Amino acid sequence: MSLLNLDWIVENFNKESFTFFEIGLAGIQQSMSFELKKRIPKGKYCTFEAAEYWHDLNEEIALRHKIDYYKYAVCDIDGEVLFYPSLTQNGQVHTLSSSIFELYKGPYCNTFGKEYGEPYLTKSIRLETFCKENNLTPDFLHIDVEGAEFKVFQNMGEYKPKCIWTEIGGFKHYNTETSFEEVNSYLQNIGYYLVHIEETNLNDALYCLEDFEITEYK
Repeated sequence: MSLLNLDWIVENFNKESFTFFEIGLAGIQQSMSFELKKRIPKGKYCTFEAAEYWHDLNEEIALRHKIDYYKYAVCDIDGEVLFYPSLTQNGQVHTLSSSIFELYKGPYCNTFGKEYGEPYLTKSIRLETFCKENNLTPDFLHIDVEGAEFKVFQNMGEYKPKCIWTEIGGFKHYNTETSFEEVNSYLQNIGYYLVHIEETNLNDALYCLEDFEITEYK
């Protein structure tokens, strides 16, 4: 679960013209968008989830709370992509860890007991394409797409959010052929700096554009 400090966001962003993207939210009622809308009700919230398991519930809640919900896998492809649905973890029902990548099955792997079901095709879109089609640029991007984060970052184009909260601990669990070091280097090369790594689990990190002024993150 994300430990993003929502009070910090309220402190650092314009509450009259705030746009929040959440990619890979699973259940919308437990999402950062759902909680943040209570604090910044005038903001625009665009949420994305590709797993079919969540669609009916998410659509109903999103409509009721005026949150925009899109049934896309955001990645590097405009069209369709093969998607691997999360089923269980350590023998318990677990629908929170689906991915466009297969679980890593190599030596010394640790996927924490995750099991996937049969993959299926789902709609996919690049972030740049979505932003261009909807004339939107996110102020803040919250992303947890089980190892596919790099694919999203490589396809933002000119629509770079001021800040990004991203999972960084999942690359080794999937056949991503990437690493935190590669992602960190890429983000720095396109103008971001690392603000914070969540010390409780070392799985999440906050990046901000170098020219965006912020208060200390706590």
